[in-house]
Parts: sequence; structure tokens; C-alpha cells
Amino acid sequence: MRRCLPPLLGSLLFLAFAVLHRRALRAYLFISAIPDDFARRHPFEDLRAILQAGHCWRRGVNVYAPSACMHGGVFNYAPFLLRAAYLPVGPADTVAGGVILALIFFAGVAALPPPRDRAGLNVRLLAVLSPSSFYALEQGNLDAGIFGLAVLAVWLCARTRPIAGYVLFALAAAAKFYPAAFFILLLREPATRFVWVAGALLVIALLLVIGAAHDVSTSIAILPSSTPFHATFGEIDLFRGLQDWGTLPPATLRHVPATAETIGGAVVVLLAAAWAQPRYEERLGAIPRNEAIFLVAGAAVITLCFFAAQNVYYRAIFLLLLLPGLGRRAEPWASRLQVVIVLLLWEAVPRDLADALAHHLPRRAGADLIGAVWLARELLWWWLVIQLAAITLAFTIPQAARLRAALFRKPRKIDGAKARA
Repeated sequence: MRRCLPPLLGSLLFLAFAVLHRRALRAYLFISAIPDDFARRHPFEDLRAILQAGHCWRRGVNVYAPSACMHGGVFNYAPFLLRAAYLPVGPADTVAGGVILALIFFAGVAALPPPRDRAGLNVRLLAVLSPSSFYALEQGNLDAGIFGLAVLAVWLCARTRPIAGYVLFALAAAAKFYPAAFFILLLREPATRFVWVAGALLVIALLLVIGAAHDVSTSIAILPSSTPFHATFGEIDLFRGLQDWGTLPPATLRHVPATAETIGGAVVVLLAAAWAQPRYEERLGAIPRNEAIFLVAGAAVITLCFFAAQNVYYRAIFLLLLLPGLGRRAEPWASRLQVVIVLLLWEAVPRDLADALAHHLPRRAGADLIGAVWLARELLWWWLVIQLAAITLAFTIPQAARLRAALFRKPRKIDGAKARA
């Protein structure tokens, strides 16, 4: 029952929002605007944009540049996703596709290892019913489908069919780049399998990237960027927000490349994570393997996303992967992580309240209120990412050492007399 209740209630809430959209549009618009302050009359807009891009691409339109066919927008997903445009689907299939993505998401939630107790169930419910989950489903974003695919792939890796799991990771990475982080689980494999699978994946990736190098670089170059104070998360938000808020003078980072900011932040997090890594290595060892593997997968993908780009708020649904490994026992470190995860999944609510209240305050006071809520969110993200980076290191370092010992160990010399004997 603990396994089924969160996806069941989530599905019922999804159905309730569908009825609300049909019968009480104003109420639906009010709720749908909570995550990012934009009220949309039609759901699944992200999926509609992808289907429209496929429709235009089949007709020879350059979807990486604004056009009438793209309604002035551009396609900024991985170019390999366009190859799915050969399927006979188009913008008219948006609603059906949005429902399918929601079902895949809830199936992924159901496939996660179940909560161990009532407290774990409450945390799982808060996560599944959060504004972040609603945002992903309401937008019809591919992240919802990739989440379900990732859960299945991690489950396969934890069983006796890891190759099938890595194939699913590859398909997810072809649709969006960030699921490449899941390949960290390759480190769990025996040395021979690691070499063959890693080598095959590297060759395939090189062939695909070389064959579509221009489209890959173009899609990366046109990735959208938004204000740091709204529905986003990522390392760059802290630097931009401090400048916009006036804490840092605009000239402070004006001549510093964004890559330097990313490297500097990554070094700070890496040093803090390295300090915490030994403790997490011990903690990982106490978690059952079928739960620890989800914890590692979630930690790796969130850490990569945090440093790689500015992420839209719905990508926080991958925090759900962490919950099985944190809910087995009420240890303080696990409880703290669960609390922070729930707060971040629900951060749209205090952010929206602060925005609404700011309109009734003097301009400077309103800006300070919005900034204070934003800064609290950023501090929570940075603290969480340090812990997740420590978990990633706690998994990576011992597994890498094991593989190195297996791949590069020297053959033992046999004494001549013993050999003759």
C-alpha cells in the first residue's frame, strides 16, 4: 500500500486538475501559475513545442532558428530527438502525449522502493504532490517521461539485466543531455563488463556527436536562460542573483567568463564534499543495495544538472530518486536531507507568496523580501548539492579503486622452484 498510495493520489490529483481545466478554468489558471508565475490556458505546452518542431523538421524547416512554422520559437533539445519526428505524431497529439508522460511518471514513482514507515510515506506524498511535480506534468515536459525511464533503468541495473538499463540511459541521454550522469552506475560493474560497455558507449557517442556536431553545438548555444529569482535552479543563479539584488556590484563578475564561475563554485563544493565523503561512504554501506543505487543515481544527476546549466524548476523531480535511500531509518543526516528536499520541491509556494506580498510593500522592501526568499532557496540548494556531491564521491572513489585494481594489477611472479614442483 505504501508503494501504491503516492502514485495513486498523484493520478487522482492529475485527473482533478483535468476536470478543473474543463469546468473552472480561472481556478486552474490560478493554480497553474504558482510554479513560474505564468498562467497558460492550454496544458502540455512543452510537449506541443516538441511535436511542432518535429512537424516543421519533417517539412525541411530549420527548427533551430525562429520561423513562422515554429511560431517564432526555436527547438533547443538534443538533435537526436528530432529523429523521432519520423513517427506519425504532431501537435494534434499533444493531449494524448501529455497523459502518457504523466502515466510514465506515476509508473516510475510506483516502481521506486517503497517507504519503510509512515514518516517515509508522508515525505514521498509531499514530494509526488509538490508544485515541482505538477509543473513537469502540466507542461508535458519530457523530464517526466525521462524520470520514469530512469527509474526502470536503475531498477534493471540493480537486478541482473544492467545492459538493458544502460541502453535506456543512452536513449534518455539522446533526448536530453543530462541523463548521461546515470552512467556513473557503470562503476559498479565487473572490470570486463565495464570496459566493454564503456567502450561501446564511447564509440556510439562519438559517432552520433560527429554526425550531428553542428546541431549539437547549435542546440547547446541556444539553451534558454531566465531570471534567477523565479522557477530555476543551478549554480549560476547565485552569482546572477547577487548582482541583480545589488549585493555584488555588476562589474564584479562582468569580465569573468561563466565557465570560471562554474569552475570556482565546483571547486568549493568539491572541497566541502571531499571533507564529508568518508562519513557518507560509511552511510552508503549501511543502506540496502537496491535503495543505495537510487540514492547514487539521484545524487549524480542533480549534481551534474546544478553545475552544467540553469535548470527549470520541474527538473527537481529527480530529487524523488533520493528518497528510498533516505527513508530506511530516522537518522539525523537522512532526516535533514529529506526536509531540505521537500522544502525545495515546494519552494514555489513561498516564492509566489513573496511575489504577491511585494506588490503591497514599498518598492525596496518588496525587492528585499523577494531577495530574502530567493537567498534562502539558494542556500538550501548549495547545502544539498554539497551533500549529494559527497554521496557521489563516496560511491565513485571506492568503485574506481576496485576497477583500477582489477584492470591494472600486476601478475604475481611464481618462484622457479615452486613452478617446477
